[in-house]
Amino acid sequence: MTEEENQSWKIAITGGTGMIGSAVRKSLEKAGHEVRVISRSGDEGTILWQPDEGKIDEDALTGTDAVIHLAGEPIAQRWTGEVRERIYSSRVRSTRLLVRALRDLPTPPKVFLSASGINFYPPTPMGAQLDESAGEGTDFLSRVCHHWEGEARKAEEFIPRVCRLRTAVVLSPEGGALAKLLPIFKSGVGGRIGSGEQPFPWISLEDYTRICLHLIFQSSYSGAVNLVAPDAVTNEEFVKTLADALDRPAVLPVPKVMVRMAFGEMGISTLYEGVDAAPAVLQADSFEFRHPKLGPALAEILG
Repeated sequence: MTEEENQSWKIAITGGTGMIGSAVRKSLEKAGHEVRVISRSGDEGTILWQPDEGKIDEDALTGTDAVIHLAGEPIAQRWTGEVRERIYSSRVRSTRLLVRALRDLPTPPKVFLSASGINFYPPTPMGAQLDESAGEGTDFLSRVCHHWEGEARKAEEFIPRVCRLRTAVVLSPEGGALAKLLPIFKSGVGGRIGSGEQPFPWISLEDYTRICLHLIFQSSYSGAVNLVAPDAVTNEEFVKTLADALDRPAVLPVPKVMVRMAFGEMGISTLYEGVDAAPAVLQADSFEFRHPKLGPALAEILG
């Protein structure tokens, strides 16, 4: 444990009641840090903000040592025009508001972690691994991530370290993609999407939380970080490994037309395409994954 981890930090977090945010918050609290959730509710002990109205309680942020920004409209829904706007504004405009508030503090935080997505990059075939130096794609999610990160990078002018967390599919039975897939696979009707050859980038929820603590307390790094396990797998490999972990068959492929009918553009962008990304920064920064391999990870996650 580093000297900074031994000291109690004041840490503020958006999205602190969601699946990922709750895990990060609990991990920080277990380590002895004071964590305050930035919330729309205004409940006791939280920091009130209303991103849609451009309001945030700046006074309550005073004295904060680190800020973690994870809030955002769920991606996994059909992308109507209204949903697209919510996905964009909940990330880009909320980050703009938060960074402006942090700029006005008498003493800015030491570290700012701001979420982003692995969809920052264009879709790639397996074997064409992208590290953090790769450029952005041109589709909807890539543009959202590009603008989202652009707002976060403005904090680099006054915060010593700003990390942009380009996150893969976070595996947990409590929520996200895995929770949605489990009932399907447990019933024995799961299967690969399309050809199954597209990359399926993933990371365990436990490693996600450990990376956040690593970047706050043990690292001197600032910049983009791929939050993805080093075990690169295809969609077909993921499906087979999940089915094996549940002792169920996975023989019914889902054709592209069904994905488009069920989910629209969202399904094509997130299920039928993928990014083969490498955790180059984390590996160079001496981070040790607890779940580097998919098979053992799913076996432990699913108990």
